[in-house]
Amino acid sequence: MISVELTDYAHFLYTLNRNAYEDHDCRVIYTSVLVETADGKFVIGIMGEDTFAPQKLQLFGGGIDKGDLKGNEIDLENSAKKEIVEELGIDVNDLKIVKQFRRYLLKEGGRSNFYSAVFKLDLLLNQDEVKNSYEKYVQQLSRQGIKPEIESLLFVPRELDAIEKFASDKREKDENLIPVLKASVGLFPVNKL
Repeated sequence: MISVELTDYAHFLYTLNRNAYEDHDCRVIYTSVLVETADGKFVIGIMGEDTFAPQKLQLFGGGIDKGDLKGNEIDLENSAKKEIVEELGIDVNDLKIVKQFRRYLLKEGGRSNFYSAVFKLDLLLNQDEVKNSYEKYVQQLSRQGIKPEIESLLFVPRELDAIEKFASDKREKDENLIPVLKASVGLFPVNKL
């Protein structure tokens, strides 16, 4: 049985900055979305300067909040959809640009000992169309006086060699990023959601 309790950002930061973990510690649950373009590129976000992790490379996603609680259950899909809109400006229900949105895998462990429910968003847009869509979204946010959480986008081809090369890139990456990319091309066994 898993018992879930809503906590605050300070508790998240405390958990994030621990160096050792025990079975009874807080296990943070968050959602991630692996986005793939129609021309076979994974879309990676580069975090903005005003975020808790400036310049960090990561999938789109975030923590669970009160709006994701439906009675005694956590609506992970709602969380993932909300994060895609907030960070990439894409509505996963827009069938003109979305081929498929689905539960993908569960990632656990790592340095922070978090759980990540990973969803997969397959787009009907190619790399250039995603760039253009994102630029328009950033302009819309700017007109509203809002700084985007994601500063810019990076595209990694859905190929083993490209993922290996990207893994050796020295920039800071979310601990979830490389394992999810490798699992997507069959390098790691996965727990499907």
